[in-house]
Amino acid sequence: MATINHLPPELLHFILQYIHADQTDERDEAGHTAVLHALASTSLVARRWQRPAQSLLWSSLVLNQRKHIPKLLASESIGRYRTKELVLLRSTACIKVASARRRRSPLACLVDALEGVEKLIVNTQGDEVPEAKGLPVDWLSSSKLHGLKTLLFNAEFLPDGVRPRPIVPEFHLTTFYLGWAIRSSRVADAILDASTSTLQELIIKEMHEDLTPSLSNFLSHTNSNLKSLTVNADQMSHAATLTSLAHLSILIGNVEDIKQAERHIGSLSSTIEELGLILSVDHVWDVDEQDVRKEQPGMLLDRMGTKAWEGLKFIDFTGVGSLEDIAALPQGALLIKRCEDLGIELMHD
Repeated sequence: MATINHLPPELLHFILQYIHADQTDERDEAGHTAVLHALASTSLVARRWQRPAQSLLWSSLVLNQRKHIPKLLASESIGRYRTKELVLLRSTACIKVASARRRRSPLACLVDALEGVEKLIVNTQGDEVPEAKGLPVDWLSSSKLHGLKTLLFNAEFLPDGVRPRPIVPEFHLTTFYLGWAIRSSRVADAILDASTSTLQELIIKEMHEDLTPSLSNFLSHTNSNLKSLTVNADQMSHAATLTSLAHLSILIGNVEDIKQAERHIGSLSSTIEELGLILSVDHVWDVDEQDVRKEQPGMLLDRMGTKAWEGLKFIDFTGVGSLEDIAALPQGALLIKRCEDLGIELMHD
């Protein structure tokens, strides 16, 4: 009688993929999900189970402590399996300024060892990173990153030296998330320049003012490949010349944001297939978050259905709470009803 141990490795790998696909955002202190723990246990069941389970474990690596990188580099399994996604949280890859004189930074050694990474997420947000520390730039020029397509980046780089080396990325991105923590226009320019002809999705939810020239220069020279753009309302002027966009998401915090967006939406509306609003308070300074949230349903009701927003497809309230929480806001219930009537998707937690 055939048992699971008699299954071909390909079929066993296919079965285990169902476990791996059930990923959640909940992680323990080490950054691991319950699914990863399940796969680790599965790899110990039998020798024939080890390779398919290990290949899924290595396909996505999440590191949130600096001490993990040397241990990973010393592992005999590194490079044996393909790692498609690498996630570095908190100040995992940050080093001291003095350490920048080393021949290769730990992050550069890591991406070299994990050849074939397609998606890289680096986010130090929420972690106190001393000014004397930051990310080196040597990894950006690693030839082993030639297959990188998606870069979600929100981290501070080390300050440039007296004679900064040129940054020549070997990758050509299709998706780039430009986070607030990036303050180096030199780095931003290098990444954007390398992907001018390939970038299809650009996400800029919070951008440091030092990068405004970089963004303006990129959008004015990019070709028709850029199809999706997410920007703050006050950055809409940079997108006004684009004629290729199919998807546009605008971060809105208050009435002033709405007015700024309306000044430029007319020049883009003819090409946009999906227009959305993302309700955010991250860029609204010196005000109480709760007060801003209470005003948001009312300011949207005043403009929904007008010519400027007739192509609106969704409103993203993620971060506010459930549908009941939105309904509890002043005029929140009216907003929900209006969205239903106009066929606008209301996204929520």
